[in-house]
Amino acid sequence: MADPQLPTADRDVTQQHLNDFLAWLKENGAVLEGLSFGADKSGMNGVILTKDFESDQSYATIPFKLMITEPLVRQRYPQLKDLSSRAVMSLFLSNEWQKGAESFWMPYLSAIPNRIMTSMMFDEQDLQILQGTNLQLGTISRRNFLYSEYEKIVEILPESERKGFTWEVCLWGYTAISSRAFPYRLIDGKAEGEMMVPLADSFNHDPNVKVTWSGKGTPESGALDLITREPLKSGNQLFTTYGPKSNEELLLGYGFCIKDNPYDYVVLKPNFSQDPDADIKQQILQDCDLISQTDKDRELVFFVTKDNIPEDLLAVFRVLVMNSTETENYMSADRRELLDFVGYRNEFAMLNTLATLLNYKVQSLLGTEPDVPEPKPWQQDALEYRAGQLRVTTAAKASVAHTQKQLMERMQSNFRRGQIATTWPFLGILNPEDSEILSKSYKDQMETTESLENSILLTVEEAFRLDEDFATAVQEGYPRESIDPSDEEAPDFEGIYMMLVLIRERSKAQSKWRRFLNQIPAEIAEDDQQDEYILNIHASIIQQTLMPSYPAIFDPSVFTYQALVWADLVCQVHSVHTENDTVTIIPM
Repeated sequence: MADPQLPTADRDVTQQHLNDFLAWLKENGAVLEGLSFGADKSGMNGVILTKDFESDQSYATIPFKLMITEPLVRQRYPQLKDLSSRAVMSLFLSNEWQKGAESFWMPYLSAIPNRIMTSMMFDEQDLQILQGTNLQLGTISRRNFLYSEYEKIVEILPESERKGFTWEVCLWGYTAISSRAFPYRLIDGKAEGEMMVPLADSFNHDPNVKVTWSGKGTPESGALDLITREPLKSGNQLFTTYGPKSNEELLLGYGFCIKDNPYDYVVLKPNFSQDPDADIKQQILQDCDLISQTDKDRELVFFVTKDNIPEDLLAVFRVLVMNSTETENYMSADRRELLDFVGYRNEFAMLNTLATLLNYKVQSLLGTEPDVPEPKPWQQDALEYRAGQLRVTTAAKASVAHTQKQLMERMQSNFRRGQIATTWPFLGILNPEDSEILSKSYKDQMETTESLENSILLTVEEAFRLDEDFATAVQEGYPRESIDPSDEEAPDFEGIYMMLVLIRERSKAQSKWRRFLNQIPAEIAEDDQQDEYILNIHASIIQQTLMPSYPAIFDPSVFTYQALVWADLVCQVHSVHTENDTVTIIPM
């Protein structure tokens, strides 16, 4: 059982506590005529209006001297100056509680419940409801940080200066602050920090309510005016707004959720850590004003809502999926708009990567869906948050799928008309005169009724379908079964198949991809030193295996080492790896 002398003890906030709190407010200069604590017509507890208010009328004035502010707390504990404000304010609340009736703020503290069920208070079973969400990791991370601060307080202060300040009390103080904090700039417009505002922090949240908080006077003698910007009727509950907050913010900071919250979002974090070109790509982002110098070492975070995938997120993902050719050419990029569209291969890869990430999030949420037969109130909120995450992620996934379809329609339309950029490789930065072809305007593409089944994408499967003799020769002469998938040093089987396909298609006058192949330089400048990997493929697979068995198909004058070097470069410049690690050439 909890210590009865602690704020976390089993206790109820009674009507007498609330009456004492109102009396304390008035005794100390607060003006709050027409307000009382109780239940509204729906049964929800809160602050109830006992008279009508006109629009632009003040319904409460709260002196600054009643507030628990960060400057006040910092002055009380200068030795804790390096710790976070909420950890130190938690200590302040605990010590004031220990004073009992001698504390100036005791009537206020007694009106704060002993448990505020934000996700910071969740036990292991509760946290399982959040599995697969950003909030689960965020809650654990924040709680671990708070505990490290709590340990530092215990280490720095003697027990006499922190009596009763247990870890549970620290959590209570933290949740009391997070669910009630106002910005200190309401007192001092130039100052940072937080403060607790008695009474103003008692109003429940409605994101649509029209209210203004207006500070006036000095920190020593001033007051905060709460002004309604709409008429209010007696008998109704008085609400305030905490701002346009998502359920993730509400559950983490306040301990509740809103059904079908329009401000819900999912978090996406582009990760460059495994990219060998990470430094170059981050420099591109910086030169194009997508990150600052100080952001280069920080985790990039974007918020996706059900109605909006930020354009900056798409731009960052375009840089993330750049191949070596794109990266090299965009090292000179110095304007944000240059990342609105890099090229069709890049756009295809960007959307494919984004779709894969969103699908992973959807499957993670569905695969970890908890079974909670009789959820407690805070568990119901956690389930609502989880449902919102699934709604937003599913909507974003559908939006990306729609954009992928628009891209394919534009690619097919351009390909059919022979509208391919002038300069190879076909990148926007190299072809400014082809801005109509290479632009994000494909998103304005009207949906057509034309079938997309006859795809323009160059795949091994499609090339084999159109050239059965070649398919038979390759599959019999160099079967997939000949490669041990567990052998990490085995040749890139799919890549080799694609290089053979490219050389074959280049030799055919009537190739489906003739227009694309015509735009690629026939001769590629070779290094003085030959590529051992390409030499090995040419010698062991083409010369020693395929040519002897299928001389009519594998013409030595066509399947040369130089042709293989050319095909390898085309793969490097134009390929993407799709599902099952299949190599696909984007012929635009």
